[in-house]
Amino acid sequence: MKKIILLSVTILLIFFIYNSFNNKIINYVFIGDNGVFNNYLSDYFKENESCKEFNNLFHNKSITGLTKDIKENKTIRVNDNDYFIKKVLRESDVLVISVGIFDLLNNYDKFDINKNYIYFNKMYNEIEKLLSEVKKYTRGKIIFLGYYNPTNYYDSKIDELFFDLDYRLNNLMKKDIIYISLYEMVKGNKYKDSSSIYLNTDGNKRIASIIEYYI
Repeated sequence: MKKIILLSVTILLIFFIYNSFNNKIINYVFIGDNGVFNNYLSDYFKENESCKEFNNLFHNKSITGLTKDIKENKTIRVNDNDYFIKKVLRESDVLVISVGIFDLLNNYDKFDINKNYIYFNKMYNEIEKLLSEVKKYTRGKIIFLGYYNPTNYYDSKIDELFFDLDYRLNNLMKKDIIYISLYEMVKGNKYKDSSSIYLNTDGNKRIASIIEYYI
């Protein structure tokens, strides 16, 4: 009888110890486009009990600009506290990157697919440089949000273009970065604000749930 009681107590202790260590407090960091996802994600994850902090201070709509921010260790002061981007990256448990949609929008031509391919080749090279800098400092999970059609015009050539973009980016990141494709998700649902490039609340909510799945 004593052995059974001792065994039961031991099992309970193991269960409570596991739960104590399993309830990880997560430090979320978002870098990239200002206003596309980060405000919604900030509110979403701050409501999550496992969220220790959500840092979305480092905004840059340009891929090259964001890379430069990291290289130069951009510093932002908020309420007398200094935030250094390299330190923020090092301390992150989950880093979400969303950058390049404005670069794509400003150079996208829905009637000239070849022009889009040429420009994406340039973007791809800049994304490689960005990720190289990010990985120098980030030790936690890295999530990269893919691209969607910045216009409301679709045809088979556009489908092929974004399939190729997703394929190349997924291959680039498959070893150590989680790549989330957004093209089909946005195309197949009413997730984008019809009057702008921004996603609506449903779109942001869907992205937040996908990110949470990978954490």
